[in-house]
Amino acid sequence: MKKCGMKLAQMVVGIFFFLGSVSMASTPISDEPFAPDEHAHGEVTLHVATDSRTMPDGSSALKTIMEALDSARPLLAAGRGVRILIHPGMYKETLVFDVTGESDLLRDTPLTIEGAGDGVLISGLSPEVFDAEWKPVPGQTDIYMEDWPYPFHLYEGPWTGMKRPLPGLAARSEMLYRLSGKPLQPRALEKFLWEGGKDGHWVFKGMNALSVLERPDTFAVALSPDAPGAWRGKVFVRTAPGAGVESLRDIVLPRRLWDGSKTGRLAHFAGKNHLTLRNLTFQHAGTHLLGMALMVQDGGHILIEDCRMINNAGAGLRLHQNRKVMVRRVVCAGNGYNGIGGNSREVVFEDVDLVSNNWRSSHAGWRNWDSAGVKFGGGSRDVVFRRCSAVNNADHGFWNDVYVHNILYESCVAWGNAGHGFFLELTGLDAESNRVERSVSAFNGAGVNISSVRKAAVRDSVLYRNKRAQVILSEWANRKPTTAEAIDTLEIRGTHMEADGGSPLLMMTGALARNGEKIAPALLFSGNHYIAAPGRAPFDVSGKPLDFAGWRNWLKGNGAKAPQDLDSSWLGSESSEWTPGKLKAHAEEILGRPVPGL
Repeated sequence: MKKCGMKLAQMVVGIFFFLGSVSMASTPISDEPFAPDEHAHGEVTLHVATDSRTMPDGSSALKTIMEALDSARPLLAAGRGVRILIHPGMYKETLVFDVTGESDLLRDTPLTIEGAGDGVLISGLSPEVFDAEWKPVPGQTDIYMEDWPYPFHLYEGPWTGMKRPLPGLAARSEMLYRLSGKPLQPRALEKFLWEGGKDGHWVFKGMNALSVLERPDTFAVALSPDAPGAWRGKVFVRTAPGAGVESLRDIVLPRRLWDGSKTGRLAHFAGKNHLTLRNLTFQHAGTHLLGMALMVQDGGHILIEDCRMINNAGAGLRLHQNRKVMVRRVVCAGNGYNGIGGNSREVVFEDVDLVSNNWRSSHAGWRNWDSAGVKFGGGSRDVVFRRCSAVNNADHGFWNDVYVHNILYESCVAWGNAGHGFFLELTGLDAESNRVERSVSAFNGAGVNISSVRKAAVRDSVLYRNKRAQVILSEWANRKPTTAEAIDTLEIRGTHMEADGGSPLLMMTGALARNGEKIAPALLFSGNHYIAAPGRAPFDVSGKPLDFAGWRNWLKGNGAKAPQDLDSSWLGSESSEWTPGKLKAHAEEILGRPVPGL
């Protein structure tokens, strides 16, 4: 990519994608091309620039992207394709293009929005200068305060009916940035608790000490009417030791993108078919945690390529109820919540990098609940992640959940994520297989977690030194499929699994482990290579440790089908072919580019 310090070697990829070449039994994605038709009769090019330049054709460039989008509407409605060519610069504007319910011609005529070279930044920063007069806080060292100009809100999130309101810092939406683009880290100065269940409200419970600003470039605000008068309506920032007030001159504010009733979005496209977004950077979206930089919904034949979603307060990209989407050569990095989220059908992600996301949700304690490098669910079907990476995210790397069908991770890398590298969770009883193939999961909280899934497979992959376990097989008692009888196939084949220290290779929990005679016939374990620390019983079945021989006896004794690991190998740690350096090189080979963030 051209930004984020990640120069990605671009693979030569055709514009049309098919799934017929994938060598596994599954329902293929339609042979119909995914990519939008970018050309239409009488196509018009609209130029956008931050200055009043004259274009070679004698036309004047428009000054805002929204002006170009408004100009495109009547052209599209007349069947004339539109290409909006945006020249380099920072555009501090919110984009909304909603054609839901409009004419088929307007919805289906191609629209391309493209950056004309490097440096097209769609920014959530305020166009007004934050002319702060920072003052030292009495009795504090390296902490300064100033009036906070915006009436931001607390957001409870959509899960109050499940008694899961967003906690503390996750409910807040204030953000600060430096001109370099680096976000300051928010901290919770005020204490709020949610009271009253699903119809409840936030209740102010007092103040934390300013010691919550534990390191430089942390900040906090006090906005509650019940906050102490000397603190109310103030923002507090800690500087580096001795840096002084001059170090705060480059702090800037994002715009308030959320009015308390809707999810905040920096750019929102709805109802548009044959839409292309290319070579654009979306950054500094000042939303609450569940807001996002770019939202694309209810469309078809969508292409998003060579784009970047970086340093946003919430998520980077959200896809909602689309069909036939291609996302390629995209970087989602440094976002406070998910790099990518949503649900859609017939989607291909190629050469996408998800790096160092979820930092804001993690600090708030909002983990293992909708938070990941990518979280794709809600009935998503026929989705491929190919040559994608999830690196150093503060929660799971790749996560699919909630009645998903036919999800494939092919030649992907999950490395150094705080949660599971790959989390395959909750399919319907009629679901096709979810698979991880020819991939790497290393140094994560766990390698692969398969939970409440009817069919799943890990094939020809490397699971290396993940902390909790290399593979977790689990069931939730309140979810379907909830019984061992509902599981069709759980396959681990041709995979290298290596643990160090006291972590197991495989951990089986819940209904699976308690119903061995029912689940064992659904297991297909073959051709694997197992390596664990000496003296460790590396198979954990409901807390019962088993060595390799004990594991094979458990499979055989519970009616597992042959060969069931009879053709797998058990090796000592000295026999491993992998080192972290060799594995990194292998990861770069399957991605076709350097692993970002390493």
